[in-house]
Formats: sequence, C-alpha cells, structure tokens
Amino acid sequence: MVQQGNFQKRSELTMYLDSDLDKLVKAIATIREESISAVVAEVLELWLQQSQQREIVEKHRLNELD
Repeated sequence: MVQQGNFQKRSELTMYLDSDLDKLVKAIATIREESISAVVAEVLELWLQQSQQREIVEKHRLNELD
C-alpha cells in the first residue's frame, strides 16, 4: 500500500481522459465531496491490489523503490 496521511510525499501527475469520463469523474467527486486527486489515488490503490500488478511489483522488487 502507498503511504497515506498528511505526511506523505506528493507528486504531480498529468493525465488525459475522454471528455465524457472526465465529466463523470468530476461529477462523482463533487457529490462525494472529494478531490479528483483523492478519487484517482483511490482507483490506483485498487488497481495496484490486483494480482497482475502485485506480481509485477514482486518480480521487479518495485516495493523497494525510494
């Protein structure tokens, strides 16, 4: 799991989305009273928990990255 809380290091990430997906994500984030960053972080955490990503992390020792 990636570090969470107020003391985490943060990096900027630029991404491009289909305009319909962008509108939907923004609407849901607004309803949930969350930032887009929080929504994307939640989705990426779930994605990283999938077995295919866990296998890649283990195989390439990515959990040891600084």
